[in-house]
Amino acid sequence: MLEYEGMAIDFANDVNNVTHDSFVDEHGTTYKYSYETGEFVIVEENGTVITYFIPAGGDSYWEEVLERHGR
Repeated sequence: MLEYEGMAIDFANDVNNVTHDSFVDEHGTTYKYSYETGEFVIVEENGTVITYFIPAGGDSYWEEVLERHGR
C-alpha cells in the first residue's frame, strides 16, 4: 500500500506540463492524466488521493473524463 500511495503522490505532484494534462473542478478536486505513462489520479483539495491507476482505455478514458466535466 505504501508503494501505491507514494506513486500516486509523486504523480500528483509532478508538474510536467508537456505530457500531463489536468484540471480542477468546481469543488477544488484535481483530475490529472499523463499521455506518456497513462497514469490517472484524482486528488481532493486537501491533498487526499481519491484514486490512482492506469485506465485500460488510456487516452480515450481521459477524453471521457474531460467530456463528463465539460472540458
